[in-house]
Amino acid sequence: MPKQEEPIIWTEAGLKAIRATGRRETYPDPSTPGLVLLMTPTGQRTFYLVYRFPRGRKGKTRWFKLGKLRVDLGLKTARDRAIILRGEIQNGADPQGDRARKVEKAVTVKDLCARFTAEYIATGKVKTSTGAGYQRYIDHDILPAIGALPVAAITGDHVAKLLASVTKGNAPHLKATLSRLFSRAHLWHLRPGLDNPVVGQDSAQGTRREVRLSETQIVALGTVEHPWQAAAMVRLLLLTGMRVGELVGSRPGGIQQRPWATVDLDGGVMVLAPEDHKTGRKTGEKTIYLCREAVAILRALPRESGFVLGGWANPQGSYAAMREALPVLRGTTLHDLRHTFASTGDSLGVSPATVAALLGHAARSQTGRYTHKFSPELAAGAQVIGGHLAGLLA
Repeated sequence: MPKQEEPIIWTEAGLKAIRATGRRETYPDPSTPGLVLLMTPTGQRTFYLVYRFPRGRKGKTRWFKLGKLRVDLGLKTARDRAIILRGEIQNGADPQGDRARKVEKAVTVKDLCARFTAEYIATGKVKTSTGAGYQRYIDHDILPAIGALPVAAITGDHVAKLLASVTKGNAPHLKATLSRLFSRAHLWHLRPGLDNPVVGQDSAQGTRREVRLSETQIVALGTVEHPWQAAAMVRLLLLTGMRVGELVGSRPGGIQQRPWATVDLDGGVMVLAPEDHKTGRKTGEKTIYLCREAVAILRALPRESGFVLGGWANPQGSYAAMREALPVLRGTTLHDLRHTFASTGDSLGVSPATVAALLGHAARSQTGRYTHKFSPELAAGAQVIGGHLAGLLA
């Protein structure tokens, strides 16, 4: 227990007045045996009943959660519950074990998935496209395989078997879905005392090595002319490091294309609202810096509609056709254009922080000092990288 300038007063006001120390601290109630107030490093206060089961020195210490101070219950209620439970424990009861068995019997993975859909996906806690991906893996893979099993019974072996049952390309996405699903199960107290079964799974399973296009492959991209939307797409993705979804939908009928209204050719930028890019929830508005060559490409495009690519939305199919027509591109993907932009910046001596900010990485440590303002340093970095790549395309 930390040293306090004043003794702890076991009243609700006194417990509320305890200052957070930056560490987990426990405060036993002097008048109620076994009742403990646990305070987290951030100052959250929760009552627990601490006891041994079976009774005696050979028993294991159990922490039975009673509830949060002033959120779930007050001090008097906590003391009353602790006294009642201690009487039951004297007669052989095991409250923590009974709670775990009740949860294991009552809640299945199917129940967890239904709650995850209703309280996490449907309430907008994730982007619509991300939620749709979670739901797809829940419906097609998770429910058929483990939906009938109790949440508390799922182990790492279940997860490993499930990951091995899908293609290598789908394994990382399924793993991410399972990880988020069981993180929610932990927060909802559906797996008391148990870890997330996804933790420790082989993260390399199904992972594709990122590819940086060679100069020969970049030159080949520069020969693409038709359709004009596909030609403009690959050039702009390469010269800006944009994600495919930030410029054009990832599939027909997918994400809406970039409207001309978000493009400032005189200023040399595109400005994406938070809902228009992957990390918008964390980083807010995103500015895409355009090198002079990217601006020239955009100025030359026809203005047939309000969108940069004129209503066209077939990026993956078009790139597949390019790979078929240009064998040198086989084995590459559209996302490799973004990786090529980043790798080129590294090789040209552009600072990692600048490259990260140009790409729009979500980590604040990488992008924080550039957020929400025009940066001459970023504009200069974009020109160094984009100008070099444009020279290979020409």
